[in-house]
Amino acid sequence: MKTNLKKFMILVLLSLLIVMPLVSALSVGDNVSSPAWLVKTIAFLNLGTTWAQVIAAICVFAIIVAALYDILSFTAFGNDYVKMIIAVAIGIITAISGGIMLMSAALLQLVGGATILGVVIAVIIAIFFFVIASFFTSKLKSAQARRAADDEYNKIVKKTGKLKGGVSVLASVARAAEEE
Repeated sequence: MKTNLKKFMILVLLSLLIVMPLVSALSVGDNVSSPAWLVKTIAFLNLGTTWAQVIAAICVFAIIVAALYDILSFTAFGNDYVKMIIAVAIGIITAISGGIMLMSAALLQLVGGATILGVVIAVIIAIFFFVIASFFTSKLKSAQARRAADDEYNKIVKKTGKLKGGVSVLASVARAAEEE
């Protein structure tokens, strides 16, 4: 991002941070009613009627301007101010035509839907792992006990094999001793 665009975005975000406490004192759901010039400007730009809609529209407007500015940086326009003016003009045209409110609604629905979908998937995965942990823990323990018993059995078989070998050696030694 270019330096001027960063400064513009920081200015927009700081202005939102300054405006938000004033708006929250009114309540975000309240209609924009004063000052008159602001009400006229918001109505002209078709940014909504409540403070929540206006704030969302300003955020979407800033996103549109930033994206268009970056897209215009790939064009042959030589001056950054020209690119910024074109980006802001297209953002204003989008606002006047109602595109920002449509984009805001669509993006909020998309984000809300994705959030709900993510929560549903997380709950399904949690239930799946709970079922696996609950039902298969006892089977895992019995399998581990079976494996441990098999290991012990194999150790006993090896030891008895050694004992048999030792007994047969002793028997042959005893026979050899008797023959002599």
